[in-house]
Amino acid sequence: MQGIFLMSVSRQGVIYWVVLEILRHLAGYTGIIWAQAVSNIITCLLGYLLYKLIFNW
Repeated sequence: MQGIFLMSVSRQGVIYWVVLEILRHLAGYTGIIWAQAVSNIITCLLGYLLYKLIFNW
C-alpha cells in the first residue's frame, strides 16, 4: 500500500515538477511538452524498483 502512495505522490508532485523545471530550462517549450512523458518513464522505473524491493527479486 505504501508503494502505491509513493508512486502517486512522486509522479504527480515531485518527479513531474522537477522534470518540468529541468526540461523547461534545457529545451524551452519543447521541454514542457516532453516533461509528462519523461516523468512517466521515471515513475515506471520507480515502480520496477519498488516491485523488486517488496517482492525480494
